Amino acid sequence: METKFFISSPSYGIIEKSNKCKRFNDLKLFKSKSYLFTRLKKVKIWYGSTTVKTITKQPRIILGIECDYRLLTESDSKPQRYSGELYSNDIVVKELELKENSDFFSKLYLCCEDFITYIKFVTKKGKVLEVGTFDKNTNKEISINNEKNPNLIQTLHGFYDKGGLRALGARFIQAKRFFFVTNMDILALRYKAKYDKNFKKHWENEKKYEKLSITMKALIKLVFLPDNPFGMIIKYIIE
Repeated sequence: METKFFISSPSYGIIEKSNKCKRFNDLKLFKSKSYLFTRLKKVKIWYGSTTVKTITKQPRIILGIECDYRLLTESDSKPQRYSGELYSNDIVVKELELKENSDFFSKLYLCCEDFITYIKFVTKKGKVLEVGTFDKNTNKEISINNEKNPNLIQTLHGFYDKGGLRALGARFIQAKRFFFVTNMDILALRYKAKYDKNFKKHWENEKKYEKLSITMKALIKLVFLPDNPFGMIIKYIIE
């Protein structure tokens, strides 16, 4: 998959020009090019009073965020947390985990002054993780979407310090392109099932199935289905 199909937004917010403000980019968590096949699957957010002075109008801010990713080429990564000091007694914690492969985070909204005061994640299927107080004057929509061709959020990046979350951005890819490429092995087997006579003859012998795992048995049977049912299943997987 070519990197030109990936789009990164800026980090929206106020970035302090000091060594105290730390930068993070979860794209760098993944070895080699495994980042091409990852997507955001879980978000956890801390919201409450900060321990540092702030010019925001809101009494509470986004103190921290934790991201967890799903990789299709290796085991899942460990959750990554970026937060300020969690000492106040009014902290609220909210999270959203996507367990369906067909759902994904597609939109991100922020309200930000010197700290981020509001975050809202929206998934393709309409699930919402919303934390903080919305302010139309400071709202930023971080999404590259339309109804017919949504994008999924792969990774997050931004800045934080001991006070809380300063800035946040996201890396996107077109959802249909992502699911097409990550299911390329199925499509390759389908091609062999239709046009490779030796491959077809090999799997005509039912004894060949005996040593396969349940997953592989299902996969082989899938690629030998007639065009209409195969197409319906692939459409369900991608959409």
